[in-house]
Amino acid sequence: GALADAVVMESGETALGLAKALAGRSAAILIERRTPDPEVAPMVDDPAVVLSLAEALGLPEELSASLPPAFLVRTPGDAERLARRHPGISFLSRDGVWVEAGTYHVEGDTATPGVLERESELANLARSIPEIEAELKEAIAELSRLVNDRANLAKESNRLQGEVAQLRQELAVAKARMEDAATRHRRLAAEQETLSSEQQEILREIERVAARRGQLQEELAAAEERNVALQEAFERAQAELEAAKAHRESLRTESAGRRGRLELLDERLESHDREEARLAAEVERGQRQVATWREEAEKLTGRRGQIEGELEKAQADLQRALEQRAAAEEGVLEEQERLDLHRQEIKDLEERIQLHRDRRDQVRSQAEELRIQQASVKQDAEHLALTFQEQFSRPLPEQPGEAPEGLAEMEAELARCKATLERLGPVNILAVQEHDEQEERFQFLTTQRADVANSVESLKNTIREINQASSERFNTTFVEVNKSFGETFTRLFRGGEAEMRLLDENDPLESGIEILARPPGKRLQNLMLMSGGEKALTAIALLFALFRTKPSPFCILDEVDAPLDDVNTVRFVDVLKEMAIDTQFIVITHNKLTMEATSTLYGVTMEERGVSKLVSVEIDDVQPEERRTA
Repeated sequence: GALADAVVMESGETALGLAKALAGRSAAILIERRTPDPEVAPMVDDPAVVLSLAEALGLPEELSASLPPAFLVRTPGDAERLARRHPGISFLSRDGVWVEAGTYHVEGDTATPGVLERESELANLARSIPEIEAELKEAIAELSRLVNDRANLAKESNRLQGEVAQLRQELAVAKARMEDAATRHRRLAAEQETLSSEQQEILREIERVAARRGQLQEELAAAEERNVALQEAFERAQAELEAAKAHRESLRTESAGRRGRLELLDERLESHDREEARLAAEVERGQRQVATWREEAEKLTGRRGQIEGELEKAQADLQRALEQRAAAEEGVLEEQERLDLHRQEIKDLEERIQLHRDRRDQVRSQAEELRIQQASVKQDAEHLALTFQEQFSRPLPEQPGEAPEGLAEMEAELARCKATLERLGPVNILAVQEHDEQEERFQFLTTQRADVANSVESLKNTIREINQASSERFNTTFVEVNKSFGETFTRLFRGGEAEMRLLDENDPLESGIEILARPPGKRLQNLMLMSGGEKALTAIALLFALFRTKPSPFCILDEVDAPLDDVNTVRFVDVLKEMAIDTQFIVITHNKLTMEATSTLYGVTMEERGVSKLVSVEIDDVQPEERRTA
């Protein structure tokens, strides 16, 4: 205890000089190494003493001679009794009680560091604090500089990326304009040549026109009269044409409804055909089964006659056997009596054999137990010899006869002492320092954990607010899109109804959406049960509903009208023209009806083999919008 932090001098050194130097400055315990003197060594002759403290700790003789005398005893009572008998000598029990004269010491589970160790630690910490603070200031300054540099670099990177994107966009626009200008230049050159030839032709035509002018003026009056009559006829034809167009549109609507009903009837007819084929197959299997049952019935009828004949024959044989059995039973009774006598004799012999077997098994068991005991004793003797050899570094002496008294108790006590020493382990002098470090780390981790918990709670609150706002905005947008979807669907299909439904209204952010639609002349059904054209038109209606709810500057449509027929294509183009007022549409298509509604066409041609060329046509220049509409 008190000597745990003592300074042990080297052999031949004296502690007096060092003690004078340390006097008045710091507390310390110094131990000199001495040559053991057998005459001065204390002797305690008592059965309760197990070992001396020096022997138990494995100390050298010169060091054990410098320490106060101390012995290990079995119980605290032995320590008290021997301390009274031998003043000045310490006695330690395995229960942690240390008795010296009238002083009792009780050891705890933890050890405290010594004064020298604490002073050394404090000095080291005091010397390292300025260096650590300087390093901390440098690290903070370096971190601030790096953060500023990173922010500046990020701003510069974003600016450069924006400039690069803008330059790329301007380069692409310039290339497109250059190609367009070159194309127009070639087209204008060709047109100039054509105009030159046309100018010469026009001059010649002017001369001819001047000659015919007079004749035409005479014909003009008559033509005006005919023009009035033709205008009246044209107006009547125009009215008839409008009526015919309305009739044609009604016929198309009726045709679409009939086509839907026809498809439904075709599906039902196919279902009836499959059911009829299945029933025919079942009838055929039933007929085959009936034929099989008839064959089995014929076989069973023949088998029945055969069994009846065999049954009559078996009854005759049974009667004869009964007669023979009656005759044989008398002989069996006599044989049974003789058999009982033999059985009794055999039973007596078996009892005698069983007695001999039991006696033999008992002898074998005793012999086996003796062999086991002999092997166990032999193994214990070998183990004891090895243990004695390890403990006392000499072979076990031959001691025939009875074992000495208290040997078993000594072995048990030795085992308990070994287990106690193993459990105690080495003494950790730096336990207090480690405890302080762990305590400081615990406080730091506790603070960090509290910060993380607060951050998690704040994040959860933010997520709840975002989810709430998202749900409200989603529900509002969903209602608007659903309403616009129904209106657009009705216009594209010229009737019917469509709507979107949430699969889980309680959780709109994670819920799926089901689309239900009813084209004219059909029942309400899921989108997956429609034809290809109906699916495409329903998807177009949903797309246009989204753009009407939240318009976009431009939109790219890739082959969305491929599954549509001519009637549905015309409806699609009508809606597309209306929406083109607010949104610029880029349509990739092969449908001529869709191409007619565009203002500019872009295509790819190959004038030379392996060389593709982009060609653009300004429809508004070639055919103005008013003329196309007419």
